[in-house]
Amino acid sequence: MTIRNSEILSDFHNSFCKVDGRRVVKLPWKPELILSSNNYEIALKRFQILRNKLFTHSDLRDIYTEQMENYIDNQHIELADNSSCNESKLFYFPHHIVKKQKNDEKKWRIVFDASSHTPGHPSLNDALEQGPNLLPEIFATLLRFRLHKLAITSDGRQAFLHLILDEEDRNCTRFLWFRTEKDAKGKIHLRNEIL
Repeated sequence: MTIRNSEILSDFHNSFCKVDGRRVVKLPWKPELILSSNNYEIALKRFQILRNKLFTHSDLRDIYTEQMENYIDNQHIELADNSSCNESKLFYFPHHIVKKQKNDEKKWRIVFDASSHTPGHPSLNDALEQGPNLLPEIFATLLRFRLHKLAITSDGRQAFLHLILDEEDRNCTRFLWFRTEKDAKGKIHLRNEIL
């Protein structure tokens, strides 16, 4: 592990805390980069294209709305409060839906685009440290998997929903979404959790 990756990991452990039994984490910001553009105009244009697409394809709109309502109901996202905004940590995500076809089953997933940016300004991905790869090597994992007669697998997807994003960093996870057809520009939401 490089010295920089060790520092990033150390910063993460020092900023990590528990609130009401849930883990609160901060984003690993690069010290030399700040978000010099909030990306709102690009997010708004892409949101309007998405909104028009959803209103012409009702089946896709139902799937998208169901997933967003699920995020809202489970408090993974919330309406943004515009009263206190740190302009240097303000960013709007464009988002879209992707379909994964496996056999006869279709799975839909909303993807938030942190690499989107205003030309000449960094994206959110650019402003964050990549950090070390903490996942085990796939080759070693496969070898261990084959050593035993029985293997147990699980879906770890829900484990990540228990990481709460520190309030200081939430404004850089804003996105536009509509609750009704009258919300032409969308309402500003932000993410509470790492999804």
